[in-house]
Amino acid sequence: MIDNQKREPLIAQVKQGMPLQERRLVSNSSRNGFTFCPRSFQLGQVVGLRRRQSPLPLTAGSMIHRCLELYYSGSNLPAIIDVIEDWRKEQIKLLASLSEPQYDEARINETAAVADDVIARYITTYGYDDRQRYEVLAIEAPFVVPMPQPYKGGFRVDPDYAYTGVFDLVLRDTHSGNVVVMDHKTTAFGDLLDFERDVNTMGNGQRVGYIYAARFFWPGASTLVYNVLRKRIPSRPGTVQCRRCKGKGEKDGVTCNWCSGLGKAGLSKTVPDTTPTEFVTQVADLKACNPDFDDGLAADHLAAIRKKGARYLYRFGLGVPDDEVTRWCTDIYEIARAMGRGIKYDRWPRNLGACSV
Repeated sequence: MIDNQKREPLIAQVKQGMPLQERRLVSNSSRNGFTFCPRSFQLGQVVGLRRRQSPLPLTAGSMIHRCLELYYSGSNLPAIIDVIEDWRKEQIKLLASLSEPQYDEARINETAAVADDVIARYITTYGYDDRQRYEVLAIEAPFVVPMPQPYKGGFRVDPDYAYTGVFDLVLRDTHSGNVVVMDHKTTAFGDLLDFERDVNTMGNGQRVGYIYAARFFWPGASTLVYNVLRKRIPSRPGTVQCRRCKGKGEKDGVTCNWCSGLGKAGLSKTVPDTTPTEFVTQVADLKACNPDFDDGLAADHLAAIRKKGARYLYRFGLGVPDDEVTRWCTDIYEIARAMGRGIKYDRWPRNLGACSV
């Protein structure tokens, strides 16, 4: 077992001004929330409104994070599986207290079953080797570092704000001495290569921000490694029904394209974003809806899915060049100041395409 010092907050030291933890804190999550919709950010982060029932994917992601935290703390698989079972029981208990639950007990049980499988696969695929190769430096450790402020062509420490977050896992390679910052991501992407493509295409402020922060404690840090775990919920038998013909196979005397596999059933020319097991279940549902279902097209898609390599685990690293850090420093400073103006003047414009309040 690693000691609790690996979880203690990491707070950078500054020579002047108030301690960083007493300044206004800006995280990657608050940055994204504010830029997405200032009004929604104000209701959630300033006013403090919360949903009574958190979305199931969100709570499942937190549970998987907890499992990985325990593993890298030295726990064995049975103890980790207990965490998943406790989560399952807690979610089922919560259902009884809600008048309009957003999901049912069967979906909770499926989510727990997927988590069991994913965690077991993760340990055998990556976990065993990680324990042999790396020394744990930090695990689920909060950090607070100076907020950069543009000044005379460079940057200085902003006196009012600080940047904060949580390092999921920081490791040191026992052979090379290199420091590896790891971040666990749970996603519903069927092919996890799509997740990497999205990160590379759209960019990721967290990737740059976390390396910026890590360098205050481990100066050689230069790469953020993503541990991506797929938490997509498999379809249940009997739950898929044609939305056009209601399972009759035709509408107004015309064969229904949807349930015959030519439209929204997922059997178009595009290979669906799913695992082989999930796809077989979906095909069974659609065949029950329409006996004339196209088995040949389903077989072709199943072969394509297997070739595509849909998986539950993926790990990849992204470097952070110095010019990206410079751009990020300017961006995070400007957003922090915009947040401050919103608080000072109580002005929170809505993103009409994202916020309905």
